[in-house]
Amino acid sequence: ALDLRRFFGPVVGRGSTRNHKPHPEPALAACRQLEVEPADALFVGDSATDVACARAAGCDVVIYRYGYNHGQDPETLGADGVVDSFAALLPELRASN
Repeated sequence: ALDLRRFFGPVVGRGSTRNHKPHPEPALAACRQLEVEPADALFVGDSATDVACARAAGCDVVIYRYGYNHGQDPETLGADGVVDSFAALLPELRASN
């Protein structure tokens, strides 16, 4: 196993909350666990469902271009930013401060 869990704080998955994305509950649960207000959080996702979840929770959202967009242009999904890689995420984080 890669033991990736050690690199992350709280992980909120499909079984973590009663309601699932696009409902805001998963994003709000993550914010509570991290002790961060939704308005101060950046939701990183890869789909229109992620954008809807983040928006409903009051979070800014950046998505990866090569996600689960079902043929939709990621630029049209309403995210605050669209990135191609983790490396491209850092400038987005800096811009959001």
